[in-house]
Amino acid sequence: MSVFRRKKKDEFEVDTKEVPLSTVYRWYLYDTELVENVNDLAEMVGLSRISEEGESKEEEDSKARVAAIALYFLS
Repeated sequence: MSVFRRKKKDEFEVDTKEVPLSTVYRWYLYDTELVENVNDLAEMVGLSRISEEGESKEEEDSKARVAAIALYFLS
């Protein structure tokens, strides 16, 4: 075996069930639609701003979450 050969890295998958409080708070801001510009409010409470792409993804995910909740209560 050559000393210059690299060992194969172990492959593993991380599975977590915890969600950071900052993420839950950002979800709350988007899902409740309290303000038009969530990024500004998030920054005022100490969260970092997200990019335009991130913001559009958050809005898309928020619509899916709210729709799932509405479907649950309407069925």
